[in-house]
Amino acid sequence: MSASLDGVRLKIDRAEYHFQQFQLALHAGLPATRVELRSKELDSEGNHIAIGDIFPGEAPPELGLHIGDAVHNLRSSLDHLVCQLAVAAGNRRACDKTQFPIFFNDTPDNRKTIKRRIRGVATSAEAEIESLQPYKRRPLDPTADLLWLLSELDNIDKHRLLLVVNPKFAAMRLTVTIDGVAKSYTISDRPEWRPLKLDAMPFRIRIPKDPSKPQTQVQVDANPLTGVVFAKTGLKCDGQAVAPLIREMVADVKTIVDGFVTKKLI
Repeated sequence: MSASLDGVRLKIDRAEYHFQQFQLALHAGLPATRVELRSKELDSEGNHIAIGDIFPGEAPPELGLHIGDAVHNLRSSLDHLVCQLAVAAGNRRACDKTQFPIFFNDTPDNRKTIKRRIRGVATSAEAEIESLQPYKRRPLDPTADLLWLLSELDNIDKHRLLLVVNPKFAAMRLTVTIDGVAKSYTISDRPEWRPLKLDAMPFRIRIPKDPSKPQTQVQVDANPLTGVVFAKTGLKCDGQAVAPLIREMVADVKTIVDGFVTKKLI
């Protein structure tokens, strides 16, 4: 039986499918951001000050499920790759014990584990796998390496909890309608993702006094530019937007697999 990358590429395709499902779910819309006006004050000129709070909608749990499935299939594709490298070296039976090793630090124990997990692959392929370790690819910050993040996200999803993705916003526009007249205000125009909340501070809107009206009707709608980021993983991807990071991981794994082909290691 000759080595084949068909299964490896199918695993990557499956990861991309789950990522597409994540994007479809995200594009369907996050739960609406709610605005509540809870009291009014008067300023020194007798104008009303409307006081309110913004409540973000929570990201639905299926977003984390889709990302967990994408991450797992990517990680699994690398394990399949090592198996096929063993097959290419004439050691098909070694597949039962092979695994693509991923370590962020270079220690004697880790080096032994790497040797054990790739036992049966050719010496040239072994050297290539060792060169792909996060501590070699990104020596100054190995825990931020894409392979390390991929491996740890997979472990979290399999053993600890569902991957958590939280809503974030880069900009928030409030549409304030006073007696049928609407005006829009941008309350944040920072380009980086921020938590979808306004800390502990409520917002205040000044409403001009109109003696001719016994009561002023005020409505406020929030229109955030939203995305989702990783949260509660304890990894360096916390706070990073999910979609760009997963795209990078897919591209990275594809490059790794293609590299073994280009170097004629499989």
